[in-house]
Amino acid sequence: MKNQLTSKEFFEGLFEQLDITPSQFEAAKQHYEAIAAHLSEDSLCDDVYVQGSFALGTVIRPFRKGKDADYDLDVVCQSSKVSKGTIKPKDLKDTVRDSILRSPPHARLLDSEEGRRCWTLNYAARNDVGFHMDILPCVVESRDTVQKIKVAGLAPVYSDTAIAITDRDKLTGSYEWFSSNPRGLASWFRDINAPYLSTYETKQREDFQQRYSHLYASVEDVPNALLKSPLQRVVQLLKRQRDCDFDGKENEKYKPISVIITVLVSQIAKNKAAHYASTAELYELIVNELKRYVGLLGNDYAHLSPRLQESYIFRGREGWRILNPVDPFENFAERWHEDDHARARAFFDWVASLDARFNLDGLDTSTSFETLQKRFGRNIVTEVYQQKDFNPRRQEVVYLSSAHPRPYHY
Repeated sequence: MKNQLTSKEFFEGLFEQLDITPSQFEAAKQHYEAIAAHLSEDSLCDDVYVQGSFALGTVIRPFRKGKDADYDLDVVCQSSKVSKGTIKPKDLKDTVRDSILRSPPHARLLDSEEGRRCWTLNYAARNDVGFHMDILPCVVESRDTVQKIKVAGLAPVYSDTAIAITDRDKLTGSYEWFSSNPRGLASWFRDINAPYLSTYETKQREDFQQRYSHLYASVEDVPNALLKSPLQRVVQLLKRQRDCDFDGKENEKYKPISVIITVLVSQIAKNKAAHYASTAELYELIVNELKRYVGLLGNDYAHLSPRLQESYIFRGREGWRILNPVDPFENFAERWHEDDHARARAFFDWVASLDARFNLDGLDTSTSFETLQKRFGRNIVTEVYQQKDFNPRRQEVVYLSSAHPRPYHY
């Protein structure tokens, strides 16, 4: 057993555990392409594409109820054959469901419970890893709405991809159209991420091709979605910590949503332009920047807000504001005032608890081991230590596998 674990070794192992593997990625891709082909041929949808963390390259293994959960794959089912004026949102959503039911391989995967905005397919686990695919019906957003977004100052390269999605009220059961723009957000993120990724892209492609030559014959065959910049890594780290920190807590329902984490991290990274920073350096920069906003919870927020020149988060008399960068009319923090600012308190309490420094060199004690387990999940951290052949210094350390509790004595 080794007697020292470096930061570099730990995070290499951690990201291997958090990332979707190339084999898992190819399986998810096959699932997506199969349902996309069916929906394109059988439904009103003529444009089916991936959104969310799979599109951004920030996917992580979800953590729920004390254990690692199945991956979530979000798919947009977009129609240009109908419009908001020619079809009701409920009717569009029902046509997508009916199309799924006409495909026997997919009908048996359809979740019986309707989602607020989507239909869900549950795929069987392979090697203990499963997938949930959320299919989001939508139409192209109206010209009037797109024009309003442009007038508000958003460039056409982002605003022209706006869509109207179906949105069901859980209390009344009524349906409305809701404006969204996942393609625009993905483009916005990629533009910010490009200079962060360029420094590492060539080396990553070569490493992937060598390790997975049975999947990729050349470096050009390696999918872009598998490449990770320090910016993408920071988003992954924060999302994983969020999942672990809030799991099972009283305020879990108020935990920060992924899009808020992604947007805030990206905005800070864009303004700081730290394109040659390592993951650890960028993480420290971003966490320290987020900590500057903790004071907005206090009663003197009106005096603090003007001094924060980069308005990533704003609090005014009308409430909290974290704007969608590709839709200035969507406020991700519109509910932060509810329940005595519960979501804002959850966010800032979490930010205040984050340790900006990720230097683990020489921290080979059982205390560090246990701290990392709380931060990133017991099973994943245990797996990293075991794969790195590392034993934290203690007479007895208890490892828990993903299946059954199992003590190891040293």
